[in-house]
Amino acid sequence: MNHPPQQPVRPSSVLRVPLPAQTPGVAPSLTAEAMRQASPGLQTAAVQVRPQVAVQAVPTTVATVTGKAQSAPLVGLNTATLLELRRLPHIVKSQARAIISSRPYSSVAELAERKLVSARAYKAIRTRVDLH
Repeated sequence: MNHPPQQPVRPSSVLRVPLPAQTPGVAPSLTAEAMRQASPGLQTAAVQVRPQVAVQAVPTTVATVTGKAQSAPLVGLNTATLLELRRLPHIVKSQARAIISSRPYSSVAELAERKLVSARAYKAIRTRVDLH
């Protein structure tokens, strides 16, 4: 029986195998061992296996039943964590750290006045932040 030549498995290849059906939120599928048993002629190689898990994205704006948009809660410049600041558009880690280390703020405009963020970032976040 002639088989076409197989492509060699590159060490950087990643085999994505979903977790078994017992895990909630994960679709049932074959495990890596079950796939090897089903296809004994396949060559095996050391691969990195990462579980596929269902991820639910949370939108920043939620549409209500009436069709009106509801904005996300404001981020407090004087109380926000590094992660909360990083979630703002155009804010990178160094800017978030600068915002935290320059507290307290008496106005949102201080971000631009102190040049802690770029003009582009300030325009994008000025309506999404407050002082709490």
